[in-house]
Amino acid sequence: MPYQDLIRRDLDRLRLPKMDPRHVEASMRCVFGTLDHLGGHAWDRAIEEAVAEVQAMGAEISETLAESWGL
Repeated sequence: MPYQDLIRRDLDRLRLPKMDPRHVEASMRCVFGTLDHLGGHAWDRAIEEAVAEVQAMGAEISETLAESWGL
């Protein structure tokens, strides 16, 4: 399952269905590079931290970051 599908599921769980999962993935990649090693609690914590970062950056900066990762 692609990361954005997993992230979208978590955004729905967090009641943030309008947040762009590409923005969250890009924020996560800034910290971790690859995401394959994250599982369970580490994944949940990474999602929560990335969501907070995306909210703090705003849509314009988050979009630029996502584009820089090719997302």
